[in-house]
Amino acid sequence: MILGSTVARELFAPGDDPIGAQIRIMKVPLEVVGVLDRKGPAQDDVAFVPLATAKLRFLGSASNINRDSVAYIIAKVAGDGQMAGARSEIENLLRQRHRVPAGQEDDFKVQDPAAAMEAQQGAIRTVALLLVAIASVSLLVGGISIMNVMIVSVTERTREIGIRRALGGRMRDIRLQFLCEALVLCLLGGAIGVAGGVTLSMTVARMAGWVTSIDGQAIGLALAFSIATGLIFGFYPAHKASKLSPIEALKTE
Repeated sequence: MILGSTVARELFAPGDDPIGAQIRIMKVPLEVVGVLDRKGPAQDDVAFVPLATAKLRFLGSASNINRDSVAYIIAKVAGDGQMAGARSEIENLLRQRHRVPAGQEDDFKVQDPAAAMEAQQGAIRTVALLLVAIASVSLLVGGISIMNVMIVSVTERTREIGIRRALGGRMRDIRLQFLCEALVLCLLGGAIGVAGGVTLSMTVARMAGWVTSIDGQAIGLALAFSIATGLIFGFYPAHKASKLSPIEALKTE
């Protein structure tokens, strides 16, 4: 038999050579003739026995085969272009061997890895679009909140704006001042959000035993969106402040 790397590591102590050792499976002694290289979790936790041995010792006699002993069969085609033909031939052969009458549903399932991967990618795209929609709504709500805060700030500081205008402050100076304040608010909120997200993701990864990495581009993109939100939603309050008449502003108590 041939062992996967995980099985060999679990059954033998470090430094021991599993080649030539005997292992019992369902009380059947089998000799280890090889160990597979590490290929991934799904392919390391396996053990292979010869087909003839499996048919003779595990699957039952030729007249009374235990079908429950076989969960699945893996087949490999010579090329991608032969996938459709190979699938059709496999289905026909299994229907014949299982004696499935014409018009009756199959009692087996033939899965195409390419179709499964395509379905998985479709699910990932759907989740990504959902996350983008949630993030867009969050940005919209946050931007409206920033705009409301800045409008209240302009209203409460109307007299201050009038004094600045009376002392020679230009409209663009007032506009730039409130735009900078909006940018500072958004950048501060973005920095807090990034710090919280990184901390939460690393904590969950450590508790679950996952290996994760934080992409610097994602952090830069998040801060860039914060700046854009400040510019877009902070422009109206800043423009409103710059359009105030100095005389009318100084009359405000």
